[in-house]
Amino acid sequence: MKKLFGISLLLIILLSSCDSSASIYNFKIRKDDYLVSDDGNIIIDYKTNGNGELIGLSIDRLLTVEDMIYFNPLIDYDYVLEGFEGDIFTSPGFLCTNYNEMMIPINIEIGSTRFKYDRIDCEYQEVDRNNIIKSGSYSRKYRLDETIGVSKETTVSIVVFDVLSIEKFVDIIDLPHTVKMLGVYSIAINDDLDGFDSRTTNYFQDMAVYEQLILKHQENEMAINEVLGFSMDINLLDFDQLAEVIPLIEDFESDYSLEIAAIEELIDLIGVISDEEVVPDDEEDD
Repeated sequence: MKKLFGISLLLIILLSSCDSSASIYNFKIRKDDYLVSDDGNIIIDYKTNGNGELIGLSIDRLLTVEDMIYFNPLIDYDYVLEGFEGDIFTSPGFLCTNYNEMMIPINIEIGSTRFKYDRIDCEYQEVDRNNIIKSGSYSRKYRLDETIGVSKETTVSIVVFDVLSIEKFVDIIDLPHTVKMLGVYSIAINDDLDGFDSRTTNYFQDMAVYEQLILKHQENEMAINEVLGFSMDINLLDFDQLAEVIPLIEDFESDYSLEIAAIEELIDLIGVISDEEVVPDDEEDD
């Protein structure tokens, strides 16, 4: 009887240890941050809980500086600042932008850092309190065709340098710097401004589907498979169902390759590697 009890106790201990070792978190616990993709095109806000589960996810596409201005319908190019007689907007230069007949602000502010446009270099360059461009390798610069990789909580705005003002830099209007913040999908308008050069898509709806499936599966490959119409519940022997694969999002992999790659970067960043010891092949033979 004692021997049987000992065996039972040993089995309970073994089963308990197997169960605990199998509980390996997908992600680092209690992470709440944002990621800007290596190519500077995508920003992802994410959050994990105490169990290492991804519980918050927002994928967004960063706008280039010229897109932030060109697609913003709220900018008043005839804005008048009381007591100010200088120019607020200027021509970017013929070779500096992808858009015809576009005007851009002379000064912008990102967080608490001010920038002034330079037509020769086609870029905004960091300035001091007197609106003089800073020199040195540490001064920041943004070309018109570059994105601004800051968090969504960081305010980007058009400012006016007014030497007669107490503050000197007067805030005019905020510039949303992502697709979701501005409310557009970053597609090109044709030269006649009466249509688009590519198929329009619903970025908000498509990203909502993708985000929810990543939260559901807690990994990327299965989420993509479900977007493409390959359900995990399909019987591989049921060829009738396999022949009628209907994707949730048309052309998902081609239209959103940047977002897919950014999610892989996020998983590499916050993913948790199993702490189980891997035995080399040569040791297994001993």
